[in-house]
Amino acid sequence: MAKLDVDSVELPKLPVKDADFYDGDDWTYAVREFGWTVPLLWGAHGFDLGRWPLTMIGLYSNEEARVWALVIYEEGDMEVSAFDTEEERDRAVTDRAVSWWRNGDSDAPDDLPDTGYLEHHHGQFPGL
Repeated sequence: MAKLDVDSVELPKLPVKDADFYDGDDWTYAVREFGWTVPLLWGAHGFDLGRWPLTMIGLYSNEEARVWALVIYEEGDMEVSAFDTEEERDRAVTDRAVSWWRNGDSDAPDDLPDTGYLEHHHGQFPGL
C-alpha cells in the first residue's frame, strides 16, 4: 500500500483554469465531465466536505488498474494525489477534511476531538 506517482498512472483529465472553468461552480461541472466525482458530504453522518465553491475534493476510482485518486481544489488551485488502495485515498480525504474543519474552512462535526478524529468522521457518506 503506497502513494503513487501521479505521473506514472493514468488519471482522467483535469479542467484547465480559464479554459474549462472560471470558478468553483464551473470546476465542479468540468471535473465531473472528465470522470471524477465530487462528494458534498463526508463521513458516516454526512459532514461538510469543503466550503463550496471555494474548497472541494474530486475522487477517481479504477479498481482494475488499482488506482484511487483525489484532486483537492482550493480557490482555483489543484493538487492531485494517487494511491494503490481506496482506503489510503479515503484516509487522505479525511485528513484534509479534518484540516478544513479545524481551520474553520468547513463546518466541523460537533464531536470532533482536539486531535485526530473519530471513526465515523471518516469515509464516503453512504447516504448518496
